Amino acid sequence: MLEKTVILSKENRATRGQVLAFILGLTIIIGGFVLIAIGKNGYGIAAIIGAVATLITSFYGGIFLQKKNLNEKEARNP
Repeated sequence: MLEKTVILSKENRATRGQVLAFILGLTIIIGGFVLIAIGKNGYGIAAIIGAVATLITSFYGGIFLQKKNLNEKEARNP
């Protein structure tokens, strides 16, 4: 029972974090386009590239961590 509660809590936290990261990333990307629209091309492009790079890095970092954790669990329980 306690283990199930912990697992559900971790899943909820992970989902909430993904949603908030998406909202933040989308906000920064939209802000980048606004900066480009008002003539601040360099700042706008930097904001867009930075946001996209951060989202991609965090996504692939999460996948890497999941695979690492799975491999560690498999090594402990052959």
